[in-house]
Amino acid sequence: MLRNFTINVIIGLALLLVLHSPWVQRNRALADAREAIVTWQMATLTGVDTGQRLAWIDIDEAAHAAWGLPSSTRRDKLATLIAFALRGRPSAIVVDIDLTSAVPGLPQFDAQLRRELQNHVQNCAAACTPVFLVRSFAPSPDYVYAGREGAALQAQPSFLDPALSTSPLRPWSGRGVYWGSAGMDRETDLVVRRWRLWESSCSASGPAIVIPSVALLAAAAAAGTNTNDVRGALQPHALICTRLGQTAPVQMPQPATYLRIGKSQTALTENALDRRLFFRIPWSQSDRAPGLAVTLPAGPIAGNPHADPSILRGRVVVIGTSNRASGDMRMTPIGEMPGALVIVNAVNSLLRGDQIHEPGWAVSIGIELVLILIVSFLFAMLSTAVALALSLGIIVLGSLTLGFVAFNSGVWIDSVVPLAGVILHEVLDRLHHRFFY
Repeated sequence: MLRNFTINVIIGLALLLVLHSPWVQRNRALADAREAIVTWQMATLTGVDTGQRLAWIDIDEAAHAAWGLPSSTRRDKLATLIAFALRGRPSAIVVDIDLTSAVPGLPQFDAQLRRELQNHVQNCAAACTPVFLVRSFAPSPDYVYAGREGAALQAQPSFLDPALSTSPLRPWSGRGVYWGSAGMDRETDLVVRRWRLWESSCSASGPAIVIPSVALLAAAAAAGTNTNDVRGALQPHALICTRLGQTAPVQMPQPATYLRIGKSQTALTENALDRRLFFRIPWSQSDRAPGLAVTLPAGPIAGNPHADPSILRGRVVVIGTSNRASGDMRMTPIGEMPGALVIVNAVNSLLRGDQIHEPGWAVSIGIELVLILIVSFLFAMLSTAVALALSLGIIVLGSLTLGFVAFNSGVWIDSVVPLAGVILHEVLDRLHHRFFY
């Protein structure tokens, strides 16, 4: 038995080295299996959290139909919603509406929104509620990112910039009203799985302008994180912009920096797992189903100047649409949801410290070494079929118990490599018994 156990340990160690080699780790099948497990674990935990620190003012189908504009949100109604939210004294307000261009033929509505935001800027004291607007981006006609294919992005000016003394070139300036990005990564299947906590905007050669996401800005404001800390953490990630047709300078690898939001430390990195957005709050269209705890329909608020905003106190308020005409619906791992609710989930993840990460190489290797010893013992003592069944059962049971507890805390323990290792171990064990016994 000792000889078989020793041989099984050697096989297990060899498989560990092979499965952790770069060419295996980059394998598409392995990556897809990991994505599937993360999605399954996330879906299982969906609805447990109702986002007690957030609120959504929803411009739904009823409001959109009543306001009478077929393809945009009425700016006067939006001004009323912002005024309502400000009276509630929330920790931050995110307006997830495209405000790049004025609405043709309705200057009076645009003027009302402009006045509301100007009044907030003028009356903003040191501790006033910050309002974050969404800056739009378009492919740059002149620049590319050094070392990357395709056109670079360029932040677009808004008709509100002159009135608010803001500019795409000065993302960190402002008083009371600020601009951020709202982009999320859509993959080849058009599912949003990962956040982008900043965008790099090219308007000249050299380092790009780093524009933080509204989710990051809102979470930082709610947690009391200083804006200078946000800027300092993001600035090292600026890409290099170069003109089309010119020789691009060498783009250094982006560093991993960290930003403390409340009691949590968020890693700002390009790592795919670190950027995985934790969707805890589904889109619920029923009062009886789990969803965001505070969802207020926009129509009654906009129609009642005396509506009570006290429920918003201390929360991060997102004003956004769920009507189909807005074109802002997103497919996520837990189903379809409006873009505003994707931002809600991103802010919630940042405030909870939900960033998904692996436990570190020492813990991961330690877990795998323990599994190698257990699996080697089982294959030495039992028949191959029984040992395989028990080994797989132990890994699956561990994933359903300790794995879920860890995942709920933002730590993802890889069960794909151990499962693959056990299956390959079984194949090698059969070959060993066939040719050496």
